[in-house]
Amino acid sequence: MAYYIGIDFGNVNTFPSFIMDMNLQTRRGGTPLSLLPAETGYNAGIPTTYHVAMRAGRLVETFGLPASTASPAKNRRNLLKRRFQKSETIDGHLVKYDEVITKMIEHIVRIANRTMQQNYRQTSNEIALAYPVEFTHAQMQHLINLAEKATLEDGRHVKVAGTIREPAAAALAYLGSIKAPKDNYNVLVYDLGGGTFDVSILEISSGVIEVLATAGNNHLGGDD
Repeated sequence: MAYYIGIDFGNVNTFPSFIMDMNLQTRRGGTPLSLLPAETGYNAGIPTTYHVAMRAGRLVETFGLPASTASPAKNRRNLLKRRFQKSETIDGHLVKYDEVITKMIEHIVRIANRTMQQNYRQTSNEIALAYPVEFTHAQMQHLINLAEKATLEDGRHVKVAGTIREPAAAALAYLGSIKAPKDNYNVLVYDLGGGTFDVSILEISSGVIEVLATAGNNHLGGDD
């Protein structure tokens, strides 16, 4: 039995999940389960926050929940997808955000695996990765390459088993949570994230879902 961790890599918070008992032949069925830790601090997701500072002459990088409250506050960074393929100098240190994204994905997948092992006695190094609508094919492939540089605590490299546009993923999650009103219908779903605003239109016919269109804005989100 193979397991895939779904990663919605957000600009402000990230949500990992997996599907228990999915039929791998049809890629249907199963129960979606959150891989967020049970601690209160993760109620809104894993903070996609990075912090870097010089302490006693040593560079200290912090990711996730600890980074969201680390001081000085001016050194905290999120909205990492807006910093894709960019860099800046913080406290005299050149920060390359592609490297930060790899470390952040590594942090997220390791947390997801600890939760998966604790609750379901399973682990996985394979992820399904959601990506912004406005990413080109080259940008999407670059994001995959960054993710696959990450490693688990046992040394395995992360493998991206599949990708999906973020609003399509949101739409599928929504459709999986409701009772279908009829056999054939269309639905428009919007995904207002911390750093992006995306929409998708889907057609459902006899249980088959087809994504008709997606669109988005990478420069407008709830954090704005």
